[in-house]
Amino acid sequence: MINRWFQTRRPIATSVAVSGNATGQLVILGELEACVTDIGWRRAFGALGAVNLIIAVPLLLAAIGAWPRVKPHDEQVGDDGARPAPAEPIPSDEPDVPASVLGSGQFWLLVFLYAVCGFQDFFMVTHVVAFAQDQGIAPVLAGNVLALMGLMGLIGVISSGLLCDAFGAQRPTWLCFAMRIGIFALILADQGTPSIMVFALLYGFTFLMTAPLTVIFSRYIFGAARLGTVTGTISMVHQMFGGLGALVGALIFDYLGSYYWAFVLMLGLSIVSTALSPLLHRSGGAQVVKGA
Repeated sequence: MINRWFQTRRPIATSVAVSGNATGQLVILGELEACVTDIGWRRAFGALGAVNLIIAVPLLLAAIGAWPRVKPHDEQVGDDGARPAPAEPIPSDEPDVPASVLGSGQFWLLVFLYAVCGFQDFFMVTHVVAFAQDQGIAPVLAGNVLALMGLMGLIGVISSGLLCDAFGAQRPTWLCFAMRIGIFALILADQGTPSIMVFALLYGFTFLMTAPLTVIFSRYIFGAARLGTVTGTISMVHQMFGGLGALVGALIFDYLGSYYWAFVLMLGLSIVSTALSPLLHRSGGAQVVKGA
């Protein structure tokens, strides 16, 4: 939807939209925690469902009703506001568009990086509160760690959009994983309360940094014709490996008695991803993967 509505400054527009995740995490988690305490988790989640029905669904329908009609030549406007030379049109009856995507090394690099991102994100969201409590942090403070991570995520995702506008999508992707090297190295070195809080807040900053970049990378590398297929696949991979990350963290804790080796695994994945992220294309146009 952002791609259709905004012909320029797509990165920051996407980041602002994605920042709703961080804002919701900051605001709703605290309210939900109070509701669970006062009326129980069943009624609290029932109220959350009612809010979705009363507020979210009408907003979604209104957004769909405002869907802009974009002329074909408008799709050629770049994210920097420039209009590149018309690209070679892709025939509508081309049977092997998915094959041309699957045969691209750039696609599999994106799959790997977003698989790692999801693996780490869901591990953190699932286990950071339990880890904090295991280290002696009070339950109330530990429970608010996720909300505070949401605040940092809001700052991080806006920063990602601004960096993408200024330098391209590659730079914030590299920064995200490079920061995670330091973040997981910190928690392996020291697990005192101050270090845990810094660890959680810094990770929260990186939590949504790559989310708005999915669309940007997909459009740069594969063009508008493949945007839905590529972004949908990348998002699916992110979620699937996210579930795996939560499970692996649980298994490591259950069998080894701590999260130490889980943090070692996350550190190793961060190092590999930092090394690979510069291999992503920086710009679209001439880099667009053609169909076979």
